[in-house]
Amino acid sequence: VLLTGATGFFGAFLLAALARQPEVEQVICLVRAQDLADARRRCLGSLQRHGLVPPGVPLDWLGKLQMECGDLAAAHLGLSPAAYQSLTQTVDCVVHAGAEVNWVKPYANLVRGNVEGTAQIVQLALNGAMPLIMVSTLATGGSARTGYEESKHVAEALALNAAREHGLPVIIARCGDLAAPLEVERSTINDNDYVCLLLGACMLLGCWPADLEGGVNLTPVDVAAQIMANLALQAPAGSLGRASNLCHPHGALSWQILCGWVAANLAA
Repeated sequence: VLLTGATGFFGAFLLAALARQPEVEQVICLVRAQDLADARRRCLGSLQRHGLVPPGVPLDWLGKLQMECGDLAAAHLGLSPAAYQSLTQTVDCVVHAGAEVNWVKPYANLVRGNVEGTAQIVQLALNGAMPLIMVSTLATGGSARTGYEESKHVAEALALNAAREHGLPVIIARCGDLAAPLEVERSTINDNDYVCLLLGACMLLGCWPADLEGGVNLTPVDVAAQIMANLALQAPAGSLGRASNLCHPHGALSWQILCGWVAANLAA
């Protein structure tokens, strides 16, 4: 399995979920790094930071990790011709989770990583005739309101067009917001996520929005990662493109309820 975005919050849990599968012989991580040793340090550091590699505990699945230094948006992913050709011949499935998640930047600033990067991954999958599992966002279910949402709309369109025009097997998993894991002790939250940033700002200011509408659809990150790993193992080579929503079965949690819980805990 080739995995992009392995050093990110969701990517770390995806990496662990894939490598733990007995059917997976190797997880190749495409990482922007100075060299292979640096790439491995970055991946292991992310796994350790999120509690997925406890200190002093031997984990056989770590031996499945292989690094490739590259750049998502560069031609041939920034790889040498030999390394690129090797991927087309040895990879059975691509899990594309690499993206810049930023709700403030305009579309033009996100094109390189989110759109051009997806185009390069789609081309690799076409060259190697391998299924593509792509991580997207629930926000693409409606009209784009931010540059990030627009970039994911376009990225999805690229993948689905490759499925229609060239028969590429594509599964798009649109994730909601990812919460702390259920089954990992001493893990960390994604403190760069807008949910954490909003709640943190409220706690620092000591005040809460009284009329905040809508809600947030929170799914434990390890549960979402396991579902993605299962999709990668079950991806049918002859399937056409499809998109599925990966979200909490009970729907969104109201912002007012969430803020109320935090406020009550602080008061206690």
